[in-house]
Amino acid sequence: MSTRIFGATDLKTRRTELLGAALKGRALVRAVDGTALVLTRLAAVEASDCVATWALRLHRAMSSTPTALPAELEWLDAFDAQDRAECLSELWTALTQVLVEEDRTPFDEAMRGWRTTAEAIADPTRREVLLGAVAAEDFVPAARPE
Repeated sequence: MSTRIFGATDLKTRRTELLGAALKGRALVRAVDGTALVLTRLAAVEASDCVATWALRLHRAMSSTPTALPAELEWLDAFDAQDRAECLSELWTALTQVLVEEDRTPFDEAMRGWRTTAEAIADPTRREVLLGAVAAEDFVPAARPE
C-alpha cells in the first residue's frame, strides 16, 4: 500500500489529489507541529482493526492449554486437539484474507461455522449423533409417504 505525504496546507490547496491518494492507499498529512494524520478508506482501517484484535487472540489460543483460552474462544474447549488445530488454522487463513481483501466476511463466516459446530458437539446427544459410530443396521429402507 502506497503512502503519499502532504503538508497541512495541502488540505486546502491540493484536496482532490490528497483524497485521490487516500482512495488508492494512504495519504499522510503532516501538521505544522509535526503530528501525522493518515487518511485512508474505512474498509482498510476496519480490516486492520480486525486483524490486530484476532491475530492476538488466535495466537494465544494456539499457544495455550484449553483451560487458558481467551474468553472469546472458550468454545474451542468442545474440540479435541486435532479439530482445535484445524479450526485455528482455518481461522488464521481466513484472517490473512481480511488484510488482502479488506473484507472480514470470510473470517466472520469461518468463525460462525466453527462456533456453531462447537456448540453442537458440546451437547452429548448431538455429539453422539454427529460423531458416533455408524453401523449397517442403522440404515433401513424408507416407506413411501402416503
